[in-house]
Amino acid sequence: MKPKEIKPVIDSKHARIAVYSDPGVGKTRLAGTSPGRVLLLRPPTDHTDAMLPADKRRVEEWVVDDWDDMNNSLEYLRHEGEQYDWVWVDSFSLLQDHLLDDVWDTAVREKPARARYDVDQGEYGINMARLGRWLRHVVGPDLFNFGFTAHCAQLLPSQDPAEDRKLMPWIQGKNMSPKFCGYMNQVLFMEVAKIGGQDNRRVIRTHATERYYAKDQFDMDTKTFRVVDPTMSKLVELIEKSRGVPLGQPARTNNSQPRRGARRTVKRSS
Repeated sequence: MKPKEIKPVIDSKHARIAVYSDPGVGKTRLAGTSPGRVLLLRPPTDHTDAMLPADKRRVEEWVVDDWDDMNNSLEYLRHEGEQYDWVWVDSFSLLQDHLLDDVWDTAVREKPARARYDVDQGEYGINMARLGRWLRHVVGPDLFNFGFTAHCAQLLPSQDPAEDRKLMPWIQGKNMSPKFCGYMNQVLFMEVAKIGGQDNRRVIRTHATERYYAKDQFDMDTKTFRVVDPTMSKLVELIEKSRGVPLGQPARTNNSQPRRGARRTVKRSS
């Protein structure tokens, strides 16, 4: 008899997206354009000034100061997260520093003499483990569309030391960026570029090159592996077209036809 745990393969109901870029390119504004009910988790040093005024009136935010706030957000999202269409962390690159400060403050309270020094491997390890656990437990239940933003840094895409470094989301700690990318359906690199003879166009890159890391497990039909002047509504439309059903519903079982397109690694981008 087949164990009841064995079931047909079915896709997730919701999207998991990482968007990374240099500071100031437009990650926060992009997150703010997410359709529906949106919750933004951010550290106190980040800001939402770049959001469009209409989005500021619609989006709710949770300012996360320390690990108490972070753990409270995890419990809330696992029990009440379904009321939101999108939940964003903006950005992990800055938030991780505040959370590391909290770990360090705890270490100093327990051993005051350590205040003469600074964080060491133990504090970094605690912070890394907690961040990974938080992300796993937030995206695992598949209750809402999830996204996070990050700055970019030259990192190794895998554990192979012979591999060339390329731009990836900045998550502090060895192999943390590949781990975080592995939880996502899409990892999108955003930059400002010259497109169609016009300067300063925001562009999202969906496929990896020798310069930057990216992936698109939805196989969006973008033809040029880019989305110019992106908004989340535009991305959602492309994702739903590829899936064949709206986000919030499972896309297909293993008896369905595969999606169009194939993942490719491109050498250059324009």
